[in-house]
Amino acid sequence: MKAKREQYIVFINVGTKESPEWEKIGKDNDNMARTLNNEVNSTKNVLGVSSTEITKGNAITTVDPYKQDSNYKLSKILHDIYFNGSELSELEHEFLEVSLYEEPTEAREYSAFKQTGAIDLKSHGGDTTGVSDPFDINWVGECVYGTFNPATAKFTETTA
Repeated sequence: MKAKREQYIVFINVGTKESPEWEKIGKDNDNMARTLNNEVNSTKNVLGVSSTEITKGNAITTVDPYKQDSNYKLSKILHDIYFNGSELSELEHEFLEVSLYEEPTEAREYSAFKQTGAIDLKSHGGDTTGVSDPFDINWVGECVYGTFNPATAKFTETTA
């Protein structure tokens, strides 16, 4: 069975690390893929044998459009980035990716991972359709794997 795109959800932690609050991202988006940007080097030796090496690249997720909406705490985060001229580690936030198309555990939890992402706000303002804040998530650091329970909005790290 094919997985539906709405079954793969990206969340941002709009709470704290000690007390996370996961908010979905993608309300106005019809495309929100993680672009892997891998580096591919292919060579052919003097014997005519080809070899390929693939090196992990800097992954990016583009969220465009993003319209300001006071119902979402992410809108406040983006507003603060713009107004405060945030940079460096001030732009890093915790994100969560959840695979709702996979079979859940007995506790109705789904495969998920957390990763830090740095928000690169591309612009602020927009046209007459509303205030727009498109941004990229530049993925940094290692993934922390675990499960996510949609009913409780709780991520549990896998210890094994």
